[in-house]
Amino acid sequence: MKKAAGSVYFIEALGTCGGDVVALHQVFCPAFAAFDARGSFRWAKGAQAALLKIEAVLPPDLRERAARTRIYAPTWRDEQSAAFAALIDRLHAAIGDSRVLQLDYCDEGGKPSKREIEPLCLAFWGGKWTLGAWCRLRADFRNFRPDRIAALDETGEVFAPVAGRDLDAYLVAVRGSGAGMT
Repeated sequence: MKKAAGSVYFIEALGTCGGDVVALHQVFCPAFAAFDARGSFRWAKGAQAALLKIEAVLPPDLRERAARTRIYAPTWRDEQSAAFAALIDRLHAAIGDSRVLQLDYCDEGGKPSKREIEPLCLAFWGGKWTLGAWCRLRADFRNFRPDRIAALDETGEVFAPVAGRDLDAYLVAVRGSGAGMT
């Protein structure tokens, strides 16, 4: 695997690596299905394209074995899930472009607040998405659940990475909090 621009991983010259290719397929297939079922339209399309490329390089016996996977993530595309997928796409684009966002946010108890944030990453925890960000109000890292964002606006400002409040520092802080992100 090789890291590409935009923090997307792609497979470099898979060839026919036997069990390793099937292992990759078995890992990617459920992960890609989860993106399709729980989030971004754009990521789901990219995930499906990547899965097709993986399947294309499998030898026939391994392709047949991979086709027998029994892991599924059903997709429901009602109006609410389509709006949520569009929100995930907007957040992802803001992260990639380093755009400052203003959120109307409700915490776990339903208390509303306005936050101006520098979005750093999105994480999917198997049931819920989390937006990792530098919160200007709290002058610290915060995690926001996209499903609790009542309104989202771009301020027009682009932020530059600052040591101590960039993605690397966020990941160190999250790991230190015992939140389990690797």
